[in-house]
Amino acid sequence: MNVSDSERLRALLKGLGFKETKNEKQADIIIAIACSVRQKPIDRLWGKLKIWKLMSNNSCLILTGCITDQDKKEFKKKFDLVFDIQNPNELISFLQKEELINSNFLSYSSSPSMKLGINSIGKSFFALDPERKDNKRAYIAIGNGCDNFCTYCVVPYTRGREIYRPKKEIIAEVKQALKNGAQIITLIAQNVNSYKSKVQNQKSKNDAPRHPEEGDEKEGDERISNISVVSSSVIPAPQQVRGKTPAGIHSFDFVKLLEEIDAISGDFKIEFLTSHPKDMSDYLIKSVAKLDKVNKWIHLPVQAGSDEILAKMNRKYTREHYLNLVKKIRKIIPNVVLTTDIIVGFPTESKEQFAQTVDLAKKCQFDQAFIAMYSPRPGTVATKMKDDVLSGEKKRRFRILDQLINHKKANKQNPWTVANKSDNEY
Repeated sequence: MNVSDSERLRALLKGLGFKETKNEKQADIIIAIACSVRQKPIDRLWGKLKIWKLMSNNSCLILTGCITDQDKKEFKKKFDLVFDIQNPNELISFLQKEELINSNFLSYSSSPSMKLGINSIGKSFFALDPERKDNKRAYIAIGNGCDNFCTYCVVPYTRGREIYRPKKEIIAEVKQALKNGAQIITLIAQNVNSYKSKVQNQKSKNDAPRHPEEGDEKEGDERISNISVVSSSVIPAPQQVRGKTPAGIHSFDFVKLLEEIDAISGDFKIEFLTSHPKDMSDYLIKSVAKLDKVNKWIHLPVQAGSDEILAKMNRKYTREHYLNLVKKIRKIIPNVVLTTDIIVGFPTESKEQFAQTVDLAKKCQFDQAFIAMYSPRPGTVATKMKDDVLSGEKKRRFRILDQLINHKKANKQNPWTVANKSDNEY
């Protein structure tokens, strides 16, 4: 998503008359796209900031992307501008104020990206025509934001609630990317398989769904009513989540989008990420199997293998549901490549609960896993939970899963042998 955002910003800036440079010391402006989803990228940004501050060219430093309110507060003291990625008007106004662009330029620009962008820029960031460095792969953002409110995740607060682009607009961008030489179309959103073709107004970032005990049982939005936790008061077990059970009932529009892109003439492949297990329907699985241009790859974040931890994460599915889902995927798509995300060291995760994650990984036989050591993110429900798994133990668990999943060919010893080593041996 950050790559996709940068492509649109690049088009905007070039449309405003800027030229890109790889030499930071030559830059009049430096724009960083942040990611507050984990602490490590934020730490890297602080490191880069020190380097930029030492440069003698007095570059204008600008920040955007996924930024928590707490991070934003601190970064505003160091950056010349911190703006919302969904509102580039802030950037344009700032550049005009700093006299870095000619105010009259906006009215007569003939840049292709500006024809799509400037007149409607206040309406949608997606209106900007992206300028891609890699013409062979096109990241096509079909939506932005998330309604799931996993207890560890900042995305609903930094990106806002889910909003999706009209199918016609997505198809037009896909066709343009193919015309420019794209060989792989990658559809991206925080939750692609909950795509809705009908355009919605974006909900407020702070308009979080309420806990079932706090609100009316009659919710207008069926999917919102299925969200179980947004406060730390009570975290129900998976079977207590009200609303429909995880059955992937919301992937109908997404499948229709896949089918329409698959029908476009040309020699290219289609990928998509990221999918939520609760929205992975039989309909979508069968479509991936039958559509010729769709790569047989599914990225399906599991995050944990323990029902207790999954409930505390507010993932809205159980271990059994996920295992049955993987079994079904492998049956319908025998040659599937299956990848996942896993968080180790989530608050209260015991060694026994982590062992359940290892067991699940063995049963699923993932081709690759993106493993993260839990770090508290400001503003999320999980920050109210005690981060009681020590750093050394998180690292140990990370290595066990990394060895088991990502280094299968090199791993000639039983992963449990690795698990029984002392921390000092790593």
